[in-house]
Amino acid sequence: MNNGKNHSSGTLPDRLSGPLPPASVVVVSYNTAAHIERCIRSILDLDYPEVEIIVVDNASTDSSAELIAREFPQVELVPLPDNKGFAGGASVGLYMASGEIVATVNPDVTLDRGWMRAMASALDRDEVGIVGSRILYPDGVTLQHAGGMVHYPLATTSHVGRGERDEGQYNLSRVVSFVTGAALAMRRDVGRHLGFFDEEFFPVYYEDVDLCWRADREGLSTVYEPSAVAYHEETVTLDRGGSRYYGFYHANRYRFVMKHYLPEQIMLDFLPAEAARVSGEMPAADRKASLGLLDSRLAPNHEGGENGGHEPGPEVVPLDRRWNEMQARAAEVEAGWQVYERAHGKTERGGRLRNLLRRLYVWPVVNRQIEYNAALARAVRDLSQQVADLQARVAVQGVMAAGLASRQGDGVTDDLSIEIEDLRARIEQLERQASIRQVR
Repeated sequence: MNNGKNHSSGTLPDRLSGPLPPASVVVVSYNTAAHIERCIRSILDLDYPEVEIIVVDNASTDSSAELIAREFPQVELVPLPDNKGFAGGASVGLYMASGEIVATVNPDVTLDRGWMRAMASALDRDEVGIVGSRILYPDGVTLQHAGGMVHYPLATTSHVGRGERDEGQYNLSRVVSFVTGAALAMRRDVGRHLGFFDEEFFPVYYEDVDLCWRADREGLSTVYEPSAVAYHEETVTLDRGGSRYYGFYHANRYRFVMKHYLPEQIMLDFLPAEAARVSGEMPAADRKASLGLLDSRLAPNHEGGENGGHEPGPEVVPLDRRWNEMQARAAEVEAGWQVYERAHGKTERGGRLRNLLRRLYVWPVVNRQIEYNAALARAVRDLSQQVADLQARVAVQGVMAAGLASRQGDGVTDDLSIEIEDLRARIEQLERQASIRQVR
């Protein structure tokens, strides 16, 4: 909902010449009965002479497909037998599209009336391949997207301006790393040349990043166009704080890295950075998803063993359990390093003399013991972090190895595993030394 505001009423770029080219808008729908009607009505209301609307239904189980067929006979409804995810569904519609300009719009997005004119005008500039929108939350004043950034070497992404109040700070069109597929457009011939979205990015995330990345390699810019305004409820996407969101996000981030990074970039830049990320501080849902993803990629086939035989493979200890056990052991040592000397009261027989002797002889020994225990506790903590870093490195290495097997040397993972076992042995030795009895 746009609250009656029209942010695209400003001056558009002046390169658009001749009649406006026909356009097609593809909407990928999956159980979107609560939103799809508003989306389609905003497309029908566009101030643009010729717009074809194609809705690709990803095997919805609610009433959304029936609603579209009943309420919008002018819309081309393409029902799919299976859910092909956003990239797969969008590509079906985009290849069917007849417009010279083709666009994707999420089913919980509504468009300003001037949206398609702004997109067409931006695409009329030289060397522009893909154009994205200024996207606001339904309140009409909070920014959600003013272009996207890809952060090297982790290949994590962020939306420029997300959560900021829109006060004109992003009113200039500019080249960006990527734009979100929630509301983007391209020329049909450019999209066909690029092959539209890569269906391997299933079910969601990074398909738009990948598309823009490939366009850039072809010498085509991805442009953020602020005069093309859309409103996104973000209600049919995954909860950004949930483990399912992180799971899909990181799985497709790995796929993006494997597809676009050179082997030396993966080994020298991405691998150390990802190991540090996984072993560092992060939200609980992110940690659960990240370690679960690595476990799922590394676990042997228990039905047929690691080598496809009939014997079951060895038991795999989940990474999150290893992390928790390691942290618990380090915390136990850190909690018990301090020891105390129990003073005797003056009323006890010989209490004053005993206290004097302890002050002269026992307390110096206790203080030295405390210093030694503290040093051991620090060593256990530091070694625990080293083990975490190395385990993360081995886990990420295992995920990456399949795609680089023919291009990297053997034995890297084995060497790291040996180093981990050596560090574990050193931690256990330090723990035994630190488990002294408190002086009473």
